[in-house]
Amino acid sequence: MSLNRSPKSGGRRRVRYSQTLVLLRHEVKVTIRDAAPLAAVGTIPVAMAFAKSTLGSALRDSGYPHANGSEQVVPGLSVLMCFMMITFVGEAFFREHRWGTWERLRASALRPWEIMVAKLLPVYLYFVGALVLLFVVGFTFLGLPWLRDPFSLLPLFVSLPLCIVTLGVALVSFSRTNMQLSALADVTGLALAGIGGALVPIETLPSWLRSVAVVTPPYWAMRAFRELFLDHAGPRAAIVPTAVLLGFSAAFGLIALWRFRFDDTRSTFR
Repeated sequence: MSLNRSPKSGGRRRVRYSQTLVLLRHEVKVTIRDAAPLAAVGTIPVAMAFAKSTLGSALRDSGYPHANGSEQVVPGLSVLMCFMMITFVGEAFFREHRWGTWERLRASALRPWEIMVAKLLPVYLYFVGALVLLFVVGFTFLGLPWLRDPFSLLPLFVSLPLCIVTLGVALVSFSRTNMQLSALADVTGLALAGIGGALVPIETLPSWLRSVAVVTPPYWAMRAFRELFLDHAGPRAAIVPTAVLLGFSAAFGLIALWRFRFDDTRSTFR
């Protein structure tokens, strides 16, 4: 027995595909036009330059006599920036409510997962691009040592932004206003980055805090970066941290699936 596709189903599929591309292009344009995230990325290298010497001393005191500080400050402030910009994920949803276009988007032919992909893919690519840019600045201007295999960074550049985006959607699912999301994201991002060793070398933290750090995504990202840049480990050093970051992403994604409702009303005010 042959299974023939209905012409109507094929037409609906083409309509959804076309609308998904339109929404995706729109999200890319809005992401590019938003100056605030780009300005934030632009200020990070300045902070890196100021903190480099201080963190270099901390690394040398921790047993890395040849460290210049870039090994901590470049990955650390890059991770901090990403986690402090979780609100950028929420803006992809809250601006639709601010513009009054969310209900129209829901009424389109697009399925919920198609809307999510179109809205989150540009944000994900933004985080990937920001990480690549900051590390290029580190290699070029801040003395970040070149790795034996630079492609060792790729799994981290893929998995860390995914973790941030899924965490952002999970926090959006608990937020009814953008002020709530901003508070949740700022506290969560700063706490995770601080506990995970993004602000200072993990050895300088209290022992009880180091034991807590292992349950935070930044810890695993920083663990991989430290092994690659300070311990001169090979590509295998990124395998376990990448797997853990993907595990965090899956957990955050499940929370988002459980909590996120497309018919929820969200306010752009307090």
